[in-house]
Amino acid sequence: AAKLADIVFIVDESGSIGDQNFQLVRSFLYSIISGLEISPKRVRVGIVMYNNEPRAQVYLNTFKKKDELLNFINILPYNGGGTNTGAALNFSRENVFITEKGSRKDKGVEQVAVVITDGESQDNVIQAAADLRRAGVTVYSVGVQNANEHELRQMASYPPQKHVFIVDSFAKLKSLEQSLQKTLCYNIIHQAVSVSARRTGIKEGLQYRFIRSAIRFFVKSTLKYLQFIKYFVNLIGTKLMFVFPSQAAFKQMKQTSSS
Repeated sequence: AAKLADIVFIVDESGSIGDQNFQLVRSFLYSIISGLEISPKRVRVGIVMYNNEPRAQVYLNTFKKKDELLNFINILPYNGGGTNTGAALNFSRENVFITEKGSRKDKGVEQVAVVITDGESQDNVIQAAADLRRAGVTVYSVGVQNANEHELRQMASYPPQKHVFIVDSFAKLKSLEQSLQKTLCYNIIHQAVSVSARRTGIKEGLQYRFIRSAIRFFVKSTLKYLQFIKYFVNLIGTKLMFVFPSQAAFKQMKQTSSS
């Protein structure tokens, strides 16, 4: 199971889907989320529904227990309407993938969006998707029935063959459950390992720099100490010459006093 991520499902509820097919969407979400390790410290899930307007049904910090989240999915509302996917992507970036709503992006936790749609968007998707990806979110697109494949590929993260899933009917969504779940889990674990490796590298780098600085400080301090000892020895030696003159100097002083 995926270990650590913030995942937001962005779900099309436009009129072309219909009540019966939307029940299949609920089942699809239920199955995918059932395979995730849901908890505040592991995987957090958000759900944005959209038609003409986007609405957050679940924020990343709404549910702490998996069973509560799954129970809510069973009663997800369906309203029909248009298909403004671009607006939903912008809404998710600005209102869901934020710290105040449970996002842990500032802690290095992977941010993931899974867009599920059955048709071509009626607004600009390309710019909205680019903005979402630039915000650090990995985007997967799931196209059903009459979805526009070109649009799905433009929406998803690179490479598209790992981030785009397409089926020609809602009944076939079930066939995607296992592959999407495996892909999510693999990529999330891979990302967690990468983040851990980066942190380890940073920690080791800091330790190396600390040791190097300590050695430099020790060497400089030792040199200064040796210089002080040398100066002190020279100083003491000079004073001793005045107090205890050499034998030749003593004879010269004696002759001088005799004359």
